[in-house]
Amino acid sequence: MIEIYGSGYLGGEILKYLSEKGQEVRALERFEKPSKSATLVIDASFPRDYLSKKTMKSYFEIVTQRCQMSSSQGTDYLYLGSFSAADKPRSKYGKYKLKAETLVKKSQGYVLRVGLVFDERQPGGRCAEYEEILRSLPVIPIVPEDWCRIKITHIRDLLEKIESFANLKSKLRNRVEEVPGTTDESINILSLRYGLGKKKLEIPELLMWSAKILITALPIPLFDNLKSIFYKSNLL
Repeated sequence: MIEIYGSGYLGGEILKYLSEKGQEVRALERFEKPSKSATLVIDASFPRDYLSKKTMKSYFEIVTQRCQMSSSQGTDYLYLGSFSAADKPRSKYGKYKLKAETLVKKSQGYVLRVGLVFDERQPGGRCAEYEEILRSLPVIPIVPEDWCRIKITHIRDLLEKIESFANLKSKLRNRVEEVPGTTDESINILSLRYGLGKKKLEIPELLMWSAKILITALPIPLFDNLKSIFYKSNLL
């Protein structure tokens, strides 16, 4: 029996995929304890209100309890982490993900790191924001490696990795492993959808996300002027 925490997009996709592959699966409520018949517990949860310190304190306690309860009954616990937690994270999201990953490892659980999850059938999560940027900018923004290059994980790769862990009981190296990325493939798919006639250009991540704010918040004439400044300064 595989039990899954997470009522959002990822939790639903994992539940559906493993069920179609013949696994016995069920969803767990937020405060529900893993059953003794569970062979694997997958935690795909993360608060939407992660900027609230109170919310995150409660979340860290819950994750620790879930992992410890699973370990105490000999059940593997697999937490879906994030590439944002790697290499001294700068964002609050990345820092909170790193803390959750650290708690899981201390409690003998496993961490599977993923990037922005891309699914051409049903775009969601932060990848949807990336798509919005692609529609708006005159170029396809690619973030340089030294700026924590945005990693995109195709939903197919994530699901296949989880299935492999469930079937083979293969232990992750150092309790943390990354889903093989298909960033280039995913960007090519997105580029075909939104970037026809646009060239790829490496720009700093902060400039990319700032561009989204400028696009949505500033009057059109003002934004057009800013774009001309970007062009003249060779930033775009």
